[in-house]
Formats: sequence, C-alpha cells, structure tokens
Amino acid sequence: MLVKVLQQNVGDKQKATNELFERYSNKMLEFFYYSLNKDREKAKDFTQDLFLKLVEKPELFNLDKTFKTWFYSVAGNMCKNEYRKNATEKKYNEFVVNDTQSAFDTGNKDVFVINEALTCLKPSHKNCIILRYKFKMSIKEMSEVLDCPEGTVRSQLFYATKELSKFIKK
Repeated sequence: MLVKVLQQNVGDKQKATNELFERYSNKMLEFFYYSLNKDREKAKDFTQDLFLKLVEKPELFNLDKTFKTWFYSVAGNMCKNEYRKNATEKKYNEFVVNDTQSAFDTGNKDVFVINEALTCLKPSHKNCIILRYKFKMSIKEMSEVLDCPEGTVRSQLFYATKELSKFIKK
C-alpha cells in the first residue's frame, strides 16, 4: 500500500506521493471546489494542503479505514474548520442551493424545484444528499467521512428525502 510506504519511510517516497496525487488530486480538487463555494483558488490551496498533510504526517493515517474514506474525512474536516473560521455557513447554504443542479440534473424542469427544496434542509442533511448523489458514496463511506454510525447516515438520508418529498409535493 502506498500510504505504508510513506509511513515507514521505506522505498520510493516520491513515487508513492506522486501515485497518490495522480489518483486523488482531481477528486479532491472537485470536492473542495464544491464544498468551498466554487472558489477554485481556495480549492487548489486546500488540495495542496491536504497532500502536504499526508506527506508530512503519514502516521496519522487511520489503518481502520480505507484510504479513500480517511482522505475524504480529512478533507471534510478541513472544510468544517474553514466554515467555522470564516463563519461561512450562510454562503455554504447558498452554494448548495445554487450548485446542486449538476448533482440532480435530469434534463427536466423539476431541477429547480429540487434546488429550492434543498434550502429547507439542515446542513447535515444537505451534506448527506451531496455525498450520496453527487459523489456517489456508499453508506459505509459516508459514515466514515461524516464520522458517525451508518445508522445515523441512513437516518439522515431518510429524513432528508422525506423533507424533500414534502416540499416537492407542494
């Protein structure tokens, strides 16, 4: 495993880093882009910071998780810290409303209704919807990214869907 190469300081560390960067840099850039209000420069900075954290402190990798879910967890925590730091909760909610079209674009007129309905959801429910339908994550992956039990993820998805369906029926 590439992370073990980084952790143990054995083998070609640069090659392992490059391999991980090639596999995950575009995904992380997109994740940060969507999570940070479509600020491309900030997304690039966060992506670089994330990989620097990996290279500088590979021992922090949690062997109980898959690399992908651990990496998304770290990225998600970086975003949460940014939200707190800049008090961007309001901007984040606006982003979710304005940008969910690509996540739910079915080519019909109902997309506007879905986007509007998302404004009624709690941020934790919006995050679940985005991770599930935009980033196509499994319940298990979402559980690890959100650092909560799978049952909680299922519950949040259930209630988010229930709230969305109420709004759409109106």
